[in-house]
Amino acid sequence: MMVYTAFSSYVGWSMNIRSAKVDQLAQRLARLTGEDVETALERAIEERLSRVAPPAPADRKAALDTFFERASRMPVLDERGKGWFC
Repeated sequence: MMVYTAFSSYVGWSMNIRSAKVDQLAQRLARLTGEDVETALERAIEERLSRVAPPAPADRKAALDTFFERASRMPVLDERGKGWFC
């Protein structure tokens, strides 16, 4: 059994994989793709996340602009106006 250690530059922690099954799967994936184990695992995790995680908006400003545009078209239900609470 191999133990893989991956260091994250973002949070400064490492991950050790000690499962024989995960080791076999990682080796097989690397062999089939012609990649090293780290690259094969990175791409596999990215592909899986793209299927299970909600997609992040490519342009956050455009997403916020769209939201505020839709909100500005909503009917006003409280006619007190701006600054009534001050």
